[in-house]
Amino acid sequence: MTSARGAPGRGAPQSFTGRVFNAWRDPRGTMRGVLDTDPGEGRILMFAMTSGALLFMAECFRIMVQAADATASLNRLSASFAASFTALLVLRPLVLYGLAAVTGVAARAAGGTGSWRETRAAICWAALAAAPVSALATIGETLLRRSGFADVALAPIGVAAFAGMLAYCVAEAHGFSRVWVVFSIVAGITLAVWGLALSVEG
Repeated sequence: MTSARGAPGRGAPQSFTGRVFNAWRDPRGTMRGVLDTDPGEGRILMFAMTSGALLFMAECFRIMVQAADATASLNRLSASFAASFTALLVLRPLVLYGLAAVTGVAARAAGGTGSWRETRAAICWAALAAAPVSALATIGETLLRRSGFADVALAPIGVAAFAGMLAYCVAEAHGFSRVWVVFSIVAGITLAVWGLALSVEG
């Protein structure tokens, strides 16, 4: 497979699952392979929903382990599952689309050439590729805390995985030769959102 911008896809598998795993070996080539399939809006949304489903399964594991230790009531369990489902499979895709809109504006202002649809595909594909790492981090943190390591926090691993994958995917979608450009864009957006949140809380 050959990238539209001249970078070879380096043999990215054609299967969906294969591409997800191959993303960690060749993130830019795999992203180019996804874009070359010309994904429609339904498929892009599927990336977002599938990533949320993987995280939801890990969150269900965490809730059940904590409930077993605390002997939570059925109503409390149901509320926890419902809240996690809403956050990860309803609100999270909306957040990813919002992130794609902001990232698209910033990337194009920095000279990016990707379309709005390509930006959405890059953000949602990055979320899907990073989801297994985030899910394993959640499961690992739950097991370690249950074993007595109460201060262990593995969630940053998932955040770092998403940030790194996002940088590579958006760089490919917008034709940036250097990934640090996208890291700078993402960092700027993060700081702006963080500053806004702090000002609102103040």
